[in-house]
Amino acid sequence: MTPPLAPGYPDYKANQMIADLYSVKYQKKFYYTSPIPLMTNSDFAADINKRGDKVVIPVRPTITVKSYPLGGTMTMENPKAAPIEFPMNRSNYFYFGIDKITKKQMLDGSKFIDECTLDGGEQVNTEIAGEFLDDIVGDAHASNKGNSAGVTSGNIKLGTTGSFPTFTSVNVLKYIIACQVVGDEQNWPDEGRWICLPSLVAGCIQLSDIKDVSMTGDATTPLRHANLGKYGKMTILESNQVKKVTDGASTCFHMPFGHISALGFASTIIESVYFEKFEHTCGEGMRVTNLYDWATVNSKGLGILYGTADLGLD
Repeated sequence: MTPPLAPGYPDYKANQMIADLYSVKYQKKFYYTSPIPLMTNSDFAADINKRGDKVVIPVRPTITVKSYPLGGTMTMENPKAAPIEFPMNRSNYFYFGIDKITKKQMLDGSKFIDECTLDGGEQVNTEIAGEFLDDIVGDAHASNKGNSAGVTSGNIKLGTTGSFPTFTSVNVLKYIIACQVVGDEQNWPDEGRWICLPSLVAGCIQLSDIKDVSMTGDATTPLRHANLGKYGKMTILESNQVKKVTDGASTCFHMPFGHISALGFASTIIESVYFEKFEHTCGEGMRVTNLYDWATVNSKGLGILYGTADLGLD
């Protein structure tokens, strides 16, 4: 705030005799973190260069084991399994420019294009993660969601519309283990399991007994970053883009959990162009086009935990 002027003292600022001051450093921006790399399988090789290209994932064949009677004959089979394919049909871009005279007048205009490009990349990740977490909710296997979850037990309550749990620091770890048991009954490999939670539910975990490092097997406390560490067999991820809905008087979340083999994901930049000059204006800029897509390649490896949460604050 400008100090008040004494009577008769000239206003040098208003007369533009005192210049505005600008920092050479840019203000920090807050971005969503993307959990996609820890939730999906991207081990396949693909040369993606245009919309409509397919990602093809080979599938391990299932071999039939047969009884062998003494003196009998054996029947040979030819192993085969259809590959999983999904097309690359999603894309987004950012495109910006600035007049060179304006850039010249900036205190440190040389950094402006770089800062805008960095922001564009972060916004691309944000856009993709929001679409992804919303889209996969409907792909979970019937035995991995609802109040009759469990392909073997059929009585694990993971919540459904109108009938859902309220997660607290007291009970939240029980539900993490419930998701683990659902995975056990589907024969998921122990490594590569994950659950993605909104900050409110993650906060309940951080107020629970998981704050004891011995419960995660980590060398340091799990209260450290968006990847909260591991509880049981489940790696706990956090994202504020988990799908939320209004259910009665409550805000509920569709929290996906699963194994990385359940979801295939691919993303690539197909165009990155720096414009040193434009045709009709004295300016420069940047255009980046990103091609991406995903598919649920094994619904048995994907589940949904549904409910609301209460931090228990007075």
